[in-house]
Amino acid sequence: SMLSRGHGARRLGQLMSLIAVYIIFKRQLYIVLFAIDTNIVPAARDICMMWHVQSGSSFFERFAKLFNSCVLFDVPASLKLIVEDKLRGCVDPHLARMSPADEAHLSSIHRPTTFTFSGILGCVLMVPQIAYSLHHLYLPADTEVDEEPLEDDRGLEIRNLKETVRRLEQRLENEEQEREASSKRRIQRC
Repeated sequence: SMLSRGHGARRLGQLMSLIAVYIIFKRQLYIVLFAIDTNIVPAARDICMMWHVQSGSSFFERFAKLFNSCVLFDVPASLKLIVEDKLRGCVDPHLARMSPADEAHLSSIHRPTTFTFSGILGCVLMVPQIAYSLHHLYLPADTEVDEEPLEDDRGLEIRNLKETVRRLEQRLENEEQEREASSKRRIQRC
């Protein structure tokens, strides 16, 4: 198979998870920068987004209403209270969710910050992976850890367990035959 252990599936999986972590952290950076630029707390945007979802009828909105049935408090009433009292009905365009255009705008305005963040995050996430991937080039061949013996040990353990089970089944079968034979002898004696 193409994704077996010998063809880099583990490294591919690690790379995919690193990319996902990088995207999540980058999104969080943009959320913080957007909050600083607009002077609006991200929680206010989240509350307005939830308010709009609660008042709609699309699939996701119905899913949100299903979620409400699992919560112990009245979500729509709580949202209504916050939206009407604190957020003035969520009509301010600054309370809208951050769009990809906003991210591009933030990236251009805060270019040094985003480059520095990307560089530091890339180093923290990628340098250990690159070092692990290239360690075999710098270590002598006899010090490289081979993962096959671990599987061989497991295979040996499995074989030993199967042999033990086979012996116990044979022993049980012999004892059952002895019981049958002794019960037949008792019957013949009577």
